[in-house]
Amino acid sequence: MQLAKALTGRWIHSWEEDTEGSKAFRRIGFDFPLSRRPRQIIEMIDDGRVIIYSGGMTDARDVIREGRWNVTNSSRLIFRWERTGRQTVLGIVEQRENLLRLRCLDETVE
Repeated sequence: MQLAKALTGRWIHSWEEDTEGSKAFRRIGFDFPLSRRPRQIIEMIDDGRVIIYSGGMTDARDVIREGRWNVTNSSRLIFRWERTGRQTVLGIVEQRENLLRLRCLDETVE
């Protein structure tokens, strides 16, 4: 339950900090360097909804996917997508107040 509470909120892809095996995300408000490359945002809402956004052509956020999320005791984050009924399973490699490092275990988040 505490891990789920810690994950709630908006997480922005910090692709500069990605490693070969994981993707890094920072909380909203992190001081990212300027870039023309759009940043993906994962929003995990405390009611169990998840929304994936990406920067659009006019700097607006475009919704890519919507669904439901939950976290298991084994530090796996599961997204179940509304349109397809499929799921994405992510391993939580690292979680701190301002850093979330995820490893895709079965399907990409994009």
